[in-house]
Amino acid sequence: MKLGQLVHGDDYSPFEAMSAIELMQPKMDVGLHQTPDVKTVMAEIGELSDDDAKYIADGMIAMVYLYFNGNTTLQTVWSCLLCHDLGSVHHEGLKYFLNLALRCSWLARDIMLESEVVADEDAPLALLGAALDQKKLPAVADCLGGRIAAFEALEKILESVQTSKGEGCTMATVSEVLDALQMAGRDAVLAEDEDRRKQLDRLFDA
Repeated sequence: MKLGQLVHGDDYSPFEAMSAIELMQPKMDVGLHQTPDVKTVMAEIGELSDDDAKYIADGMIAMVYLYFNGNTTLQTVWSCLLCHDLGSVHHEGLKYFLNLALRCSWLARDIMLESEVVADEDAPLALLGAALDQKKLPAVADCLGGRIAAFEALEKILESVQTSKGEGCTMATVSEVLDALQMAGRDAVLAEDEDRRKQLDRLFDA
């Protein structure tokens, strides 16, 4: 690269450029920060314990709410390395939770698109390469007591809206989905060991 040149993806726009300038974060410039390999990082971190899984779930909840508050996928839910390759997650409870978090983010975006009242500057409608579509996510075992059912119900409602066969989703339905996400991660706690927390924080460095 030469001075004044910029490496960017096909969907990179002035909006993302301004976000990178405002954040002043090197990770927003792909020329300075390369996404780490998931399997390599996981090999260095080692097997995830239940406490590790809870710590990562806690961080992912924060990313989901940051996404809801108008930040981009790259700054929030897609910053979690494990979401780039859910197949590399061997902790079934964590894999289940991350699957729900991505589906919840996709549904939130779907709701905004269907409402037709949201502008690009108000909400992060561009996926920017994030694979949030629930149809592309790997199947997971419903190991935490039927939480996926709430998501599937809302997905069916949105599909009926798109085919003009339904009235749309209500706030009650959306609340049920958010409750399901919170219940799935309600046991999230900090890992006790500080060095271990620093290791796990690398998983949010995509």
